[in-house]
Amino acid sequence: MRVTARVDYAVRAMVQLAAAGTSEPVKADSLAATQEIPAKFLLEILRQLKQHKLLVSRRGPDGGYTLARPAAEIAVADVIRAVEGPLAGGRRNSGAPKRRLRPARRGCAAASPPRPPTR
Repeated sequence: MRVTARVDYAVRAMVQLAAAGTSEPVKADSLAATQEIPAKFLLEILRQLKQHKLLVSRRGPDGGYTLARPAAEIAVADVIRAVEGPLAGGRRNSGAPKRRLRPARRGCAAASPPRPPTR
């Protein structure tokens, strides 16, 4: 499966928000700068994630974005569906474990090595 820039940016933004926790909203400009994502493109992605109830936003000088629910309850597939539409293949009901948005832990023995790119 090819990962589009939209999916890549959406997952990166969601992981950063998961790492930030739920205490303070993160501004879109901060997300864009940290992740090196074009700001206008990121705003469109954040709007889609908000529409799918994965994010909540707060307006004003202290505003920004936070996860709508705990990171452990948000699957990467949910993020992909929010920005790209339904996934093909029907793996949702196949019993396969879902990947969650928990921030990576350094030195974690359970971390799997990256897979080689598919052609």
